[in-house]
Amino acid sequence: MHRDRFELALKQLNAHDGELFEQIASAFAVLEFGQLRTVASVGGDGGKDARLFSPIDDDAVVFQYSVTVDFSGKILRTAKRLKDTTPSARELIYVTNQEVGTKVDEVKRRLRKEYRLSLDVWDRAWFLDRVNLHPQTEESAESLAKIKVDQLASSALGVSASLPSLSSSEEQEAALFLELTYGDEDRHKGLTKVGFESLVRAALRETDSSSRMSRTEIHERVANMLPQGRDYSALVDGALKRLTKGAIRYWVKSDEFCLSHEAALVLRDRFTSYALI
Repeated sequence: MHRDRFELALKQLNAHDGELFEQIASAFAVLEFGQLRTVASVGGDGGKDARLFSPIDDDAVVFQYSVTVDFSGKILRTAKRLKDTTPSARELIYVTNQEVGTKVDEVKRRLRKEYRLSLDVWDRAWFLDRVNLHPQTEESAESLAKIKVDQLASSALGVSASLPSLSSSEEQEAALFLELTYGDEDRHKGLTKVGFESLVRAALRETDSSSRMSRTEIHERVANMLPQGRDYSALVDGALKRLTKGAIRYWVKSDEFCLSHEAALVLRDRFTSYALI
């Protein structure tokens, strides 16, 4: 699981995603605490962003999953509620998609002094450090990314829309794909070769083995990204020939192409990093 991909997914969670985050957080938590059970619902907000949980046979430890940005206020309200609903609680583990770090040090002191509770925070960094430690956490993180990140790939093309020198969506798309691919290419290859390989990848971005594109279609798509009045066929064919060595798949009889699975994954992760920036 690409760390940037999971980070962007966590950042995309909002106040309506409490239940979704609960599912993800539980997949991580059970690896350290075994089975969890609900011990109380959170009052005041209808439980939309958090519920309280406890490991089976251990009411001294209570979990709270929350996506609220006001994590300090949420923790203090939860501690007050636990005093009445779960007086045996001695440790509150606050699980959040937010970046917390040392921002709750004062809250920790208040919990120890006023409620005799210790506080442990599992924030965004905690999830990112553990996402690839177990197949269960990888699978859970990927399921969240499919919901929250994949839809951003197409909208990323709109980021270049503010550049006045680019007059069409095709030119904006070309610029984005060049930016996504040029940094990792062999600089000795030359900008022309790298550029046309980027344009071919852009043309093939939505293809796979079941949805291929003909050579003629690729030529047309690339031509639409470039100034009119020139014949780019030889440059496009050269790029196709080079890319069939790894980045794209080729069906000789039908003269059709698609991105390889590996190339599609790389492109997806680059989109993620681009959107995250």
